Amino acid sequence: MFASNKEENRTGSCKMSEISTWTLDALLRFLYYGFVGIPMDQAPDVLEAAEQYYELLDPKGH
Repeated sequence: MFASNKEENRTGSCKMSEISTWTLDALLRFLYYGFVGIPMDQAPDVLEAAEQYYELLDPKGH
């Protein structure tokens, strides 16, 4: 994404309007700490966001 000629590379930012602020916060906490405590009813949203942005984190599928 940031290594190509896409808007994100040109502007240095990435719009993530598809997920809520709470979900993004939980996802970032997981990435930083390696775990996150969330209510069970929020787990599907966090998992969906993780799947959606997985390619950004590991584009080669490792």
